[in-house]
Amino acid sequence: EGEPGVLPLSVDPRQMSLFGAGWTLGSLKYLSEAGVRSVTYYETSGWRGVQETEMGSREPDLFQSTPASVFPLFHTMAYFGGVKGGEIIPSASSNTLRVDGAILRKGKWVRFLITNLTAEEQKVRVSYAGLNGTVRAEIMDEAFFETATESPERFRLRKTEEQGVKIVEVTNETFELTLAPFALVCAKAAV
Repeated sequence: EGEPGVLPLSVDPRQMSLFGAGWTLGSLKYLSEAGVRSVTYYETSGWRGVQETEMGSREPDLFQSTPASVFPLFHTMAYFGGVKGGEIIPSASSNTLRVDGAILRKGKWVRFLITNLTAEEQKVRVSYAGLNGTVRAEIMDEAFFETATESPERFRLRKTEEQGVKIVEVTNETFELTLAPFALVCAKAAV
């Protein structure tokens, strides 16, 4: 497809990046908050997909993915889809060009999906009525990129801080996180 040594116009190398995961989260958030009930994103595999093909990229110098790996946006979709039958709670960021997120609720469980859309560390404060105790923050950033993309099952089963899971204290219905560049966090709590 297309000219050798050139990516087709419909291919964006950010598809396989942490930024792609954050962009997908922002899109899902705003479409869901607007009442959209169903949406189709991406192809299954390849450079327009949620994962790479077994053979890998046809242009590895331009689209530097690992054969058979998932792209970070795979996890965005899994985090969002993991609340099937739940509801999106309208939320706002003080600077959507830097940090954005979505709040999903199902029963007594709430899930905060938060993304840093910049190449700089960002500090975030998240408030939610009735939130107390602790939240479990599952981090996807450059430090956990390889595990997230090459071992998605192991990535989803992480339990320790060394594996990118932090237990964060809630004070006055608020918790704080520092997000590495382009990080995406799924913070979970019971309310």
